Amino acid sequence: MTFVDITDLKSKQTEISEARSFAEAIVETVRHPLLALDGDLRVRSANSAFHETFGLSPDETIGRLIYELVGGQWNVPSLRTLLEQLIPEHRQIDDYEIALCVPRLGSRSMLMNARCITDSQDAGELVLLAIEDITERQEAARHQELLVGELS
Repeated sequence: MTFVDITDLKSKQTEISEARSFAEAIVETVRHPLLALDGDLRVRSANSAFHETFGLSPDETIGRLIYELVGGQWNVPSLRTLLEQLIPEHRQIDDYEIALCVPRLGSRSMLMNARCITDSQDAGELVLLAIEDITERQEAARHQELLVGELS
């Protein structure tokens, strides 16, 4: 009979569990829609802001390719190229603008930012994709331009 001290193993498991809970709390706290995509660009997780904004349930989101979401509206060649180069080329996406027709909201301008992160549990790469609705900001800027034009 052999005895093995598993104290260190249990301690590491606890640390990992606490780190995962911490990361999940951060993701849920973010007010903008946020997706975690696996290496094949399938949705691994989505925060509640994503589900609320796009009117999609977790069942309609988790495990699906990003290109299938929102009626396939994200299946845009330029976005597809950017996303598919993220992991192999260790790139990032900053301020990529895309126009979508969102249920309940209509036409919206969305700004996307993405980063690759290492998933220690699966020892693979993930893409963290943040989405910001900039429609109202753009409309306010256009309105400001019109006012300035009228005053000139």
